Amino acid sequence: MTASKIIRPKFTILHLLYFINLSIITNTDAGFIAPLIVKIKSTFLVDLITVSVYLTLLTIIPALLVPAFGIVADKFKRSPIIFIIVLCGAIISSLMVLVIMFSQNFILFAFFGIIAGIINFSLGPILFSLIVDYVPAKNRAGVIGWMGIAGTSAIALGFIVSGIIPISLFGSDFPLWFPYIFDAIFGFIFAGLTLLLKEPPRGIQEEGLMDLYSKGEKYEYTLTFKGTIKYIKNPINQRIILFVSFSTILSGMLGTYFITFLIENHGFNEATATLVMFAIFGIQLFGQIYWGKKGDQIYQTVKNGHLKIMIKTLIMSIIFVSWVFLIPFNFETSIGFYLFLFFAIILAIGSFFGVGPLPNTGAVVASVNLPEIRGTANSINFLLKTIIKAIMIFLFAVISVNLLKNNYALTFFFFTLFNIPAIIILFTMKKIIINSIEKVQEELKERV
Repeated sequence: MTASKIIRPKFTILHLLYFINLSIITNTDAGFIAPLIVKIKSTFLVDLITVSVYLTLLTIIPALLVPAFGIVADKFKRSPIIFIIVLCGAIISSLMVLVIMFSQNFILFAFFGIIAGIINFSLGPILFSLIVDYVPAKNRAGVIGWMGIAGTSAIALGFIVSGIIPISLFGSDFPLWFPYIFDAIFGFIFAGLTLLLKEPPRGIQEEGLMDLYSKGEKYEYTLTFKGTIKYIKNPINQRIILFVSFSTILSGMLGTYFITFLIENHGFNEATATLVMFAIFGIQLFGQIYWGKKGDQIYQTVKNGHLKIMIKTLIMSIIFVSWVFLIPFNFETSIGFYLFLFFAIILAIGSFFGVGPLPNTGAVVASVNLPEIRGTANSINFLLKTIIKAIMIFLFAVISVNLLKNNYALTFFFFTLFNIPAIIILFTMKKIIINSIEKVQEELKERV
């Protein structure tokens, strides 16, 4: 026990910039793969099937291990773990450079690539656990919205680093090691910056622990098996898990098959389809910040403010998106072109509303769970989203190709219907969420 009052840490613009840039740098690998598939094949003299197996393992194995890092985040100090993870990531990227330059052993390259994927995925729950102890509940959704932008920006940066920059410097025959040496250099830089990151006491931002910290004492609870079982049995968490399952389906399919839809059903080429995708869904970057801040504002008035935003935005998204794929646009007539513009505008508006639940879900997860379970809760949701996306990618392909004869528009229409049960689940949370939040704070006070 210390003799003096423990002061709440201030979350400054420097903290925000650090977390955003760390997330961007450590996730650029997600954008490497698409531009580098052909380069990987030619460098290691392997076929597409071999590369596809590697990509599948690169997705599944790191996702399966994420909950383990959520447990680590809930039991130990986060900032030293982040330093170790970022440093190891930089070292692994350096080893991948050496393999590419001197060994050209694909098995070794794939092994290090999967290790790098595990390292990058592991940061998610650890950063989430740390951020919610830096940021008061009334500001969390806004900050989580910025972190969502970081994830999207990382993919864009990955495209730039693995495609645009090396081609500009070396031409089309650029070396495969270039993107990975970029990762290594900035990994070492951010590992150094992490040494300056101070660890906030766990639960320091919680109202129920104000008396404890005002006395100079610390919150000593960490994750236990009993606490994990209690999390799983909690009705609000069960509803969140179901909501995440259903709400992930459409967004995951749009990210995977939207370009294919434009190419197969409307005659776009790859480059134009990619630009159209960025133009339409780029608005989501602003949407995550806007709806995160909006949820925070309402939360300061009523404790279910984040949930209210989730319900309103998801309903509005369905109103705009549910029918938009059935618009028969083309470029053969002027009317067809105007129909395309109408399609793009409506889908952009729908996607703006559609990202409303993302930052607010994170805020709800933090509010309805005790401080020592939040990293685990975040990691379970992430794992579930990854599994659901993997299953639905396969199901979407079966339906669109085999049942609907390559009619991706009709398949998208079908998949928008999964948002209906997601909304119903949110409505069932309205009566219990305020009580759940108050219960957490009351339990914290009892522990004090």
